[in-house]
Amino acid sequence: MKAEQQDQNRKSRRKERRRSIFGTVVDIWAYRAVTLTLLLIPVVFFTNMLRLIVDSSGTAITTANLRDLMNWRAPLILLLGLLLVMSYIVFEIFGQIYLSCDILTGEDIHVFREMRKGIRSVRRFLSPRGLLAAIYITLAVPLCGIGFTISMTESFYIPDFITGVIYSKPLLAVLYGTGIAALIYLSFRWVFMLHAMLLDDMSAGEAQKRSFSLMKEHWKDFLKRFAVIIGYSALILSAAYLLIKILPQFFVEYKGKDLPSGCVIDLFENSIHELTELEESVLGYRIAGALSIVLGGYLNAGVTFLVSSNIIMRLTKLYFTYTGRQVQQAPPGSKRRFRFRTAAFIGLPVLIAAGAVVLGMFFDQIPIFQRDRMPKIVAHRTGGIMASENSLEGVDESVKKGIYGVETDIQRTKDGAYIINHDNTFRRLTGVNKTPGALTLAEVKELRIRDTTGSGALLEVPTMEELLDRCKGRITPFVELKGASADRRMADDAVAAIRERNMTDETVLISLNYKVLDYIKKTYPEFETGVLIFAGLGDVSKLNCDMIIMEEEMSTYAQIQAIHAAGKKAGVWTVNKEEELRRFLDSEADCIITDEIPMAVRIQEELQSRSDVQLMHDRLTLMP
Repeated sequence: MKAEQQDQNRKSRRKERRRSIFGTVVDIWAYRAVTLTLLLIPVVFFTNMLRLIVDSSGTAITTANLRDLMNWRAPLILLLGLLLVMSYIVFEIFGQIYLSCDILTGEDIHVFREMRKGIRSVRRFLSPRGLLAAIYITLAVPLCGIGFTISMTESFYIPDFITGVIYSKPLLAVLYGTGIAALIYLSFRWVFMLHAMLLDDMSAGEAQKRSFSLMKEHWKDFLKRFAVIIGYSALILSAAYLLIKILPQFFVEYKGKDLPSGCVIDLFENSIHELTELEESVLGYRIAGALSIVLGGYLNAGVTFLVSSNIIMRLTKLYFTYTGRQVQQAPPGSKRRFRFRTAAFIGLPVLIAAGAVVLGMFFDQIPIFQRDRMPKIVAHRTGGIMASENSLEGVDESVKKGIYGVETDIQRTKDGAYIINHDNTFRRLTGVNKTPGALTLAEVKELRIRDTTGSGALLEVPTMEELLDRCKGRITPFVELKGASADRRMADDAVAAIRERNMTDETVLISLNYKVLDYIKKTYPEFETGVLIFAGLGDVSKLNCDMIIMEEEMSTYAQIQAIHAAGKKAGVWTVNKEEELRRFLDSEADCIITDEIPMAVRIQEELQSRSDVQLMHDRLTLMP
């Protein structure tokens, strides 16, 4: 009888432990779901305030016209930006640390209480070191990949056109690598800084010292445990991605490999019973594909949320261990609240699955799946990787590939001629460390460019006129007014050369210098112009030009839609990675600038022969 009672007690404890673990998972999920919803309030408020301030300038503020910030708007924009960042930090980091603390100490979990704690903790960051910590979380952590970060800036990176310059110069590359190494070192040394500030009510300076002291004493143990945490997390994420996304989609594609794409099924006109056997098979294939994409994406995101929350909890547990705190099993909580959260935990995927079924059923009536126009491909620096940069040979290679245009850079020489060169000097390509403005055209023509394709050929530096002549009637030149000589004189001279060749309708004038483009648009409205930007605030479609050419990070679906709504074109630069090429070649952008011309052409051909489910996947998941 006693043994039977002990066995029942063990079963009861195991059952309670399972319920406690499941309850913890549900609590974390509930916290993430509620915070993602409530975070919309400060995000909408602060972004609207930022938009109002920027709109008061009469235009957008971008990297092409930063001088417009040098007034009363600058401090207000910085303040609102900081408040927006702190909102993300409070909801996504502070609250989760408090949630982890309550779970580990056996406290009853209340989602809104954790949020209130996080909001009250902002006062501890109202100091120079505290603000520095917020900036570090926002910008430095995404760069080094170690530490707490927020979804607002988790994909922040240094643009390729900047890292390209860094990697091309050994000294800059060493300094950059050293800087990243320093950030990684500081991220490990400051790993418990937030815990000390939030859980022990320390100032930023005191928390830094506490974290440094703990890591100095326990760094070997920490690295060992941290490696295990990251290893298990990576294993779980990989397994989830494989089982939830890859395998279901592969199975659906395999089962539907013999079905035709582009089969039109209109359920508004016909009932399911009126469909042919082939149409029923296609419909089932589309519904299964939508379920694997939409529901699989949600479940995979849920696993990612749980894993990231578990990492925070494990770090919090390590902080408890190193500071001598006790860890207790979290209580199961009230049955009523547990049942409510469990119902929501299970019910939301059911609703998402129902939405996925609708997507699959009405595939042919949903506009995003019916878009068939593709962006035009423009070769970066005349030929991308196919020829030496900014060469006439690059134009020829681009023409052979049948692409739309070539981008190039013009600068003015000492005697007022215009030559093709990207850098401020000729050092990288010719070995001569002089600017175009320091040499006459005759001196520039004596230089020889090393062929960047490795052929060993030595090439002349082309003039603007030579490049226009090579493009005329064959391909569209995107002529960038570049460098210190990008002024009204350059604009007038470029316009004169283009008019002389009757190429007004087949040339696009672009620049990073917005004032020059604004001058061209006002003085020569018949010319198509495009501004190059890699960051901006406000409605960029208000810029006085015909095309907004954005860096990849800011080229979102919403941004492109807004530009088109204003009757202007949207471009993306410089897209060189395969995943990004696939994303933007399937977007509503009007053109993309790339070095990887052969890859871009190949991907474009692949996109045109996709199955319905592959198209659905790309349209739902690739474009932000």
